[in-house]
Amino acid sequence: MITALPIWDAKERQTFRQFYCDGAEEMAAIQMRHDRVIPWMIYGHATAPTYVYLVRVTNGVEVEAIDITARLTIATGTFDGKNYTYDMGAIDITNMGLDNNNYTWNGSAWSLVGDKSYNNFVNECGLFYLEFNFAGTQYWSELLQISTFAEFSDSTDIESNRTRLECVNGCAIGDLPASIISQKIFIKSPTANPEYSTVKDVGENGDDDTTDLWVKMLKRYKVTFFAVETVADWIASIPLYTGSSVLTFTDQYGFTGPIKDFAYNIQWPDEQNGCLALVEISFIREYIA
Repeated sequence: MITALPIWDAKERQTFRQFYCDGAEEMAAIQMRHDRVIPWMIYGHATAPTYVYLVRVTNGVEVEAIDITARLTIATGTFDGKNYTYDMGAIDITNMGLDNNNYTWNGSAWSLVGDKSYNNFVNECGLFYLEFNFAGTQYWSELLQISTFAEFSDSTDIESNRTRLECVNGCAIGDLPASIISQKIFIKSPTANPEYSTVKDVGENGDDDTTDLWVKMLKRYKVTFFAVETVADWIASIPLYTGSSVLTFTDQYGFTGPIKDFAYNIQWPDEQNGCLALVEISFIREYIA
């Protein structure tokens, strides 16, 4: 199942653990807001997970975790005869007055060491991942970087600015059911560099005089960023979001609106030993007169 937050059935498959990604952890991390878990979905389970841990990573190794299960709004459903567990990521998880069980990693298992609040655990721009346990069956998300930024950013501060790409699939895509959760990524600090063109329809009378019947300005945005292969997979799947699917983009000025004519170009440069793809996306917004 191709989603914007890839989830593995073995933590050894997490991209940041690969030897060729050493030193590229921060660039490889998926951006997540401090007060919202990023939407996630797991296929094959009809019940909520036994627990969900938020795991802190330091120097490429897990060191500490808190149990955030009670902070999440976990739902389950059966679609086309298949079971799914998911969280839409719509609820503020910081202001619940909860302490969380706090664990440290002893090299082979988690050891309970006490309680810790979410805000005391999550450091700004820290690296984390989600660990899921379904009665002994475990899953691990790709690496996340948690920071304070708005859902629809319009900040002039490069550290808190994100552009945002969101897709809601109106049809099933492989094992991904239709219209359940949005798939979205936040892209750290890039600008959306536009190109412009105009098209028009011209009317002509019997005296060969012409009049513009309508004129359309096309503003084609381009955004370039680095991403792990699993995120590149999701980018490459976006042209499959057809029919009633909705694609939305928020630029660096906070302007949000639907987009169309989505295209992508994915390359694998020598930087970071091929750990990261260089992804260019482009799309159109219409302004009609």
